[in-house]
Amino acid sequence: MTVESVYDYLQDHEREYLGVTQNGQAVGLVSRGRIGFLLGARYGFAMHGRQPIREHLLAEGLLLSASTPLPELLERALSRGGEEFYDDVLLTDARGGFLGVIQVQTLVRLQTRLIAEKTNELDDQRKTLAERNRALTESLDELRRSRGRYDILFQNSVLGVALLNRLCEVESHNQRFAVLLGQETSNLSLNLCDLILPAEQQAFLLLVKRQEGSAEGDYGQAMTPSGEFRFLLPRLGIRQFKVFIHWIRETNQFCVLLEDVSEQRTLERTLAQKEKANLIESLVGGIAHELNNKLTPIQMFAEFVIEDVKARTDPDAIIGHCDAMSKCATEAARIIRQLLQLSKPSKMELTHCDLREIANDAITLLKHRIRQADVAVELAYGEAPAHIMADAQQIKQVIVNLVLNSLDAMEGTQKRCLSLSLGEEGNSWVFVVADTGCGIAPEHLSRVFDPFYTTKAPDRGTGLGLSVCYNIVKQHEGELTLQSTPGAGTQVRVKLMAVTNPPPSSQTVSPPSSRLAPATVPRPRRALIVDDEDSIAVMLRTVVQRKLGCRAEWVADGETAIRRLQAEPYDLIISDVRMPHFSGFDLFRWVQKHQPLLASRFIFITGDAGSINLNDELDRLGAPVLRKPFALEAFLGQCQLLLQA
Repeated sequence: MTVESVYDYLQDHEREYLGVTQNGQAVGLVSRGRIGFLLGARYGFAMHGRQPIREHLLAEGLLLSASTPLPELLERALSRGGEEFYDDVLLTDARGGFLGVIQVQTLVRLQTRLIAEKTNELDDQRKTLAERNRALTESLDELRRSRGRYDILFQNSVLGVALLNRLCEVESHNQRFAVLLGQETSNLSLNLCDLILPAEQQAFLLLVKRQEGSAEGDYGQAMTPSGEFRFLLPRLGIRQFKVFIHWIRETNQFCVLLEDVSEQRTLERTLAQKEKANLIESLVGGIAHELNNKLTPIQMFAEFVIEDVKARTDPDAIIGHCDAMSKCATEAARIIRQLLQLSKPSKMELTHCDLREIANDAITLLKHRIRQADVAVELAYGEAPAHIMADAQQIKQVIVNLVLNSLDAMEGTQKRCLSLSLGEEGNSWVFVVADTGCGIAPEHLSRVFDPFYTTKAPDRGTGLGLSVCYNIVKQHEGELTLQSTPGAGTQVRVKLMAVTNPPPSSQTVSPPSSRLAPATVPRPRRALIVDDEDSIAVMLRTVVQRKLGCRAEWVADGETAIRRLQAEPYDLIISDVRMPHFSGFDLFRWVQKHQPLLASRFIFITGDAGSINLNDELDRLGAPVLRKPFALEAFLGQCQLLLQA
């Protein structure tokens, strides 16, 4: 078959490809496009019309599998050069069998459509990228603004802010932090715990560990004040700081805030001492009345004893008079001891104590004032001890202040009843003082705890009582709340944390009985009594000689005592603290240096409640202390312990 005959056949049939055979065997394919190309030229029929069709079969062409991805097929088909570009693509199955043909025109159309789709896709990507770039730019701007706000808040905070590692080493801080610590450098490299006074370092470390364990990474919890600690700073000396601690889980750091409260605490102590002075002044009359009531029987019975001894009256009568004098003296000593404790400077010393006993001591101080006010008192304490961890003297001051306020409020009222109750509320003890007084007007309730605010006359109050009470209770991590109804009365609640397992009470001396036998120690023993009060010295010398079987000598000052100690050996020293020229402290230090073994058999006696410095010095020296007036058994027991040691 010639090319011309194939052309005629294709004109009559709608086919693109024809199979060519020779002698009954398929030899290839011929396409309409190829025939049109051959005969389309000016001399095409003349040149090719009579040629056999087998000379113009399609070349091998591009064979691709039907599973070839379309982008790859187009890439390979349209990247051909020369005349092969116009060849159609043959598709085969997985076994290589012929499936069909894809024309070049079809490939071009597909490529055009894919290009359009890719163009649209790229345009969408460009828009998405532009939107992301815009959002990123806004985020960067917000980040810069946030960093600016952070720098302003961090560097200009009134609190010292620092980040500590697990070892409490400062890793970063603001300028205020360095200023509070008295440091000139802006890049501190120190351990915060090293600046805290040694006595408080352990409490700080325990607090840090508790924060790490209980508030790990919980930003929902507000940062609460963790405690107050005293820092020993190189340039500023001792300063007191309120410390806030929060554990940051993401960075494994502690965020620490420091607030200097040194001046605030000094002012509070000054105000508390002023209020305490006013309080004691208001109690002096009643205490003097109570003491006179105790001293009068002592004086009278002492005269009876003298008369009975002279008349050689029955000894039982004399013993009865002496027992009465001893009882009155003991009660007077208790009143004086409470007054001295109440007048001590305000230095918080937390100990395990019973809130019931504190309340009873307060009522004892106010007994005369309550009786004078003609007020009925109702007590509801319960049977169980109310153990708390507190400064007993400060809590006693709170109760005394609250009771005095109630007594003042009930002046002139028809019904005068004071109710004191104590009960448990969760893991706390609640002490309630309620009265039937005039009450407080609603417009004054919000200011009753403000310093110097009072509704009393100028000669009846300073306006510090409730303010001081509020601060004391707050420092004990307790709550002080007040409810009042004008014309009906006022109720004040003091809520303090309970102690579930208080340690057993201990005393320096625990005599086995009221009558002590003389000490069974080798004789002769010698005791030196140092006291500038003749009556005290004579009494002590008599007791030591009669009850302990020791030879006792008395001197009136520390310098004379040193001369005696240099001349002769002694087994026991009993010394007053306050003496002219040479104090008991000076004597003890001399004994420590020159006769150190005797320093372990040294007893201080004092009738002074003492300042903070005096009490601190007694604690530091570590010698036994007996505070006047003391019981005979306590004195003898302490002497026996030292002599036997």
